Amino acid sequence: MWTAAGGRNLDLTLAAAGALLVLVVIFTFRLKRAPPGCVRTATFRLGLGLGLGLAIVALTGYRVAYQGAPPALSIEATGPITLRSRAATDLRPSADGVRYLPVVVETFTDRRGYGGTGRGIATLLWDGQETLLTQDGMARIVPQRGDTLVVRADAASVRSGTVWTDAEDIAVEPAGSAIHAVRRRIRAGIYRRFERLDRRSRALMAALILGDRSGVDPGTYDAVRRSGAAHVLALSGMHLGVLALAVTWVGRRLFSRNVAIIVTLLVLGTYVWVAGWIPSLLRALAMVGVASASRLLGRRESPVVILARAVLLLVVITPTIVYQLGFQYSVLALAGILYLSPGTTAFLGHLVPRAVAVYLGVSLAALIPTAVLSLGVFGTLYPAGIVTAGALSAIVVAIIWTGLLFTAVATVPGVGTVVARVVAALTTLLERVAELGALIPAVSPDRPGGITAALAYGALLVLVTGLVLLLRRNARRRIVERKVAVGEPQLDF
Repeated sequence: MWTAAGGRNLDLTLAAAGALLVLVVIFTFRLKRAPPGCVRTATFRLGLGLGLGLAIVALTGYRVAYQGAPPALSIEATGPITLRSRAATDLRPSADGVRYLPVVVETFTDRRGYGGTGRGIATLLWDGQETLLTQDGMARIVPQRGDTLVVRADAASVRSGTVWTDAEDIAVEPAGSAIHAVRRRIRAGIYRRFERLDRRSRALMAALILGDRSGVDPGTYDAVRRSGAAHVLALSGMHLGVLALAVTWVGRRLFSRNVAIIVTLLVLGTYVWVAGWIPSLLRALAMVGVASASRLLGRRESPVVILARAVLLLVVITPTIVYQLGFQYSVLALAGILYLSPGTTAFLGHLVPRAVAVYLGVSLAALIPTAVLSLGVFGTLYPAGIVTAGALSAIVVAIIWTGLLFTAVATVPGVGTVVARVVAALTTLLERVAELGALIPAVSPDRPGGITAALAYGALLVLVTGLVLLLRRNARRRIVERKVAVGEPQLDF
């Protein structure tokens, strides 16, 4: 049984993953309004898109069922065992202080001295700090993908797939390859660059640059979450986009256009590798790769088509990514922004000034497709995100730009101090805006009267979606006319 925080059933996310793939694969084939003589071609493409989507969903389900099976030991081990395993991912921090680390089971020895092999993936859980003692006892390090972990645990817990243990019962053998050592040194060097920042700013920069939220103040994280903008503290396409802009700006002044595109891809790929192959970053990197390939070939593609092809590329390479919540939220939110924001902006444009309509329209377009997941998985929806997500995103972008500047001038006397103070001021601003957003009540069926509120909110979303789709054609026509008038290329929605 797939469960998430709070014991929610994740069957809903599995269904959403399948539906998501089917839809984006259809978009991949650039279905346009076909003339009467092209109906057969459009029907063929539609059928091909559906067939590919269903085939990928089936493959993904098979892979998840195989990899999610409880680990198997080659002999019947009894009592406590010493387990050797390999970290399948980087250690990711959690809001509740519990450390979660998936590991690939390799070998074990039980108390009788019998040894054997094992297979499958188990999840190690422990309370306490994120650093673990190396097996030689000489240092404490943060486990990363590829490291070997020697764990004292109970055989029954290993077979169940969930291993609760103490940090003192885990020892780490760092991966011996040079590439792992380089990656660890890069991460350590980035942390050292932030040492001159105050504690709050240092923790925030670690979260925004490396995805390490372990040092973020729990009150700040909770306020950001309740304001409907928890995604701004998780590495995503927004963060990769800031880096892409900086690298592209430099690359275009040093190289030709095509060489600058290739250099940007290499830099972004290196950053995603250092950050730890986070699903939302992988989605953004795949989109940049697909868009760059189109530009190198001299073709222009719709952002929706680029998103669809990026998703296809990722699920072909690693099908199980489609079942990860972070990936689903990332794709659904971006698809909503690309496909629904013209309609939501046009709808709100009849009620509020255009600048406000654009701001609220984009936030609402991102909330509509992700609302079902939020209610189904976590049982809570934060409407405050419609108002605060854009402001918090803008502040985060400012913090990232300032933080990148700080990494370059941190050791320059005077200048480094001034930039550090700017980062601290932006951190304070982020906290204050989040606290204001957290005052807007959440929608939860589990609270008294929550079911009625959730149904009412759901009905409102359905109504807004219907109006958005009705207005979308008019909004698209006006956007195209405006772009034609100023000579800009048209987007194929």
